[in-house]
Amino acid sequence: MRRSPLLLFGTIILLLSTLLPSRSVLATPLPPQDDQTLQIVLVLDVSGSMSTPVYTGIVPEDLLSLLLRQNELNQDPEYLDLQDQLNEAENDPAVQEAKDKMQDAFDNLGDWIGENQESSLAEIQAAIRTKLVEFDCEGTSAGLIVTSGYTDQIMRYLTVDCPPTTNRPTVLGEVLKLVPYLDDPDYKAVRIEWRTAYSDYDQALEESGQTSLSDRLETYKRESGLADIQEEIDVLVVEYGIPSRLDLAKTAAVNLIDLSALDEDRTGRESMIGLVTFSNQALLESGLRLEHENLKSLISSLTPLAQTNIGEGLSIGLSELEKVADPDLPMMVILLSDGHANVGLSSGEILATIPDRANKNEVILCTAGFADRETEVDFLLLEGLAFETEGEFLFTNSGAELGSFFAACREAAAGNELVGQISGVVPAGEVQEIGQIDVEPTSCELTLVLNYLSGTPLLELTNPEGEILDLASEEMEYQSRNQVQLLTMASPDPGEWSVSLSNQDKDEEAAVFSLIISSQDCLEGDQGAEPVPTSQSTIPFLLTNRGLTMLTGGMAAVILILSGGVMVLIRFRQRIK
Repeated sequence: MRRSPLLLFGTIILLLSTLLPSRSVLATPLPPQDDQTLQIVLVLDVSGSMSTPVYTGIVPEDLLSLLLRQNELNQDPEYLDLQDQLNEAENDPAVQEAKDKMQDAFDNLGDWIGENQESSLAEIQAAIRTKLVEFDCEGTSAGLIVTSGYTDQIMRYLTVDCPPTTNRPTVLGEVLKLVPYLDDPDYKAVRIEWRTAYSDYDQALEESGQTSLSDRLETYKRESGLADIQEEIDVLVVEYGIPSRLDLAKTAAVNLIDLSALDEDRTGRESMIGLVTFSNQALLESGLRLEHENLKSLISSLTPLAQTNIGEGLSIGLSELEKVADPDLPMMVILLSDGHANVGLSSGEILATIPDRANKNEVILCTAGFADRETEVDFLLLEGLAFETEGEFLFTNSGAELGSFFAACREAAAGNELVGQISGVVPAGEVQEIGQIDVEPTSCELTLVLNYLSGTPLLELTNPEGEILDLASEEMEYQSRNQVQLLTMASPDPGEWSVSLSNQDKDEEAAVFSLIISSQDCLEGDQGAEPVPTSQSTIPFLLTNRGLTMLTGGMAAVILILSGGVMVLIRFRQRIK
């Protein structure tokens, strides 16, 4: 039996490939694919303290004078003594016991709704809020309506929430469709238990002296002029456009959505984003979805409410990921709070349950505390949540870093390595060098994300040779959307780069900014990739990109030679005939 020369040659090549030195296909680990969908739930604090103004620049003289006078009165011994007595009364053991029973009764009410209706309490509350907004009503009473006792009570809420021109009976009819359980005897019984526990809590507060002390504190504020000063401050804060903590949190959230849109335009990578808010109760404002314009409008409409139920906010955020998200794709919760968990689960209970639940589903928790001093936030809780789930923790007292922190968390979910983070202020009409970037030889893509609160900032990059690069050059891709700028550079030269920021604002407004810098390493064969030592090899050389190219070329050459030989042989036989 005669063997084919081609088959024989292929067999020899394959045998030789096992003897040749081998090398690994990748010079560095493969980053996530561009089309890998990110799944992120924002969990935002909307407690009353989020209305606190944040003074990021020069405070106007008249406002500064009021703030100094307010601070002076806040240090008055009589005021401080009343505050201490009030805190002691609120922490009385009998008060805390009654508070826990009230919370348990409310949880039972929520459990009943979840077990006997098609949706949970939080989902029904979100649906009510959406329906109210459709009729141009405020959505603040959604949390009250979902646990109402009768129709007339709901109508009173609508009278407050809806404009006079609204057809309130029509709105009432639509809302009642969302709470069909109001007349259910079992619901009424569970609700009575909750209302009874609520009354017992009020009674405990009164017996501890908390109610009378609170009245005395309000009297002091009126008589000392502190209440009038606060009213004047509130007017000037609006007049000068000074943002609150919640305003800056909303800006950071909207900027995250804009960054996601820019990233999708550039890479095709989509982002599913959901929103949970928490005060006394937590609410799933918007489930995970790819369309974000309605979500941006919803975020802009958020208003501060009352207390801080961090545990329920996290629980609802994780539930949304567990029910909707693809477990094989990156999942993340970004939590922002400006206080301590004073409703629902305690800090210890949260740390004992939430990280395990997140890790079970491979959800990373990024947490941020936002207050004047770190002691004002539950930093041990926030830092612990991030540490236990391999996330990141940030404390900020200005809010300027929030945008870059949200963006950095998103970049981490996308598989990019954070190189640096810079924040600051650039006065109008100036150009400032704000930092340097050390680009490694293995870096094949450099990304800069600029968030800003004011002014008209513009990035400027200088390469290691001292050349200022044009943003319109082919080696860079520049994108912008509202208050976010995204600059991406392929195959950056290794070495030290310089980053500058200009601010040519027409209204002479200073640029308050935050910038994050991230990079992606090269694949084998890309610019800047370093060879991997032979000891890291895992496959034969002829099965690598280079080896396959050589093998294919060799096979083609053999086929051509054999074909030529066949043609010569045919012609030779024809001549013999």
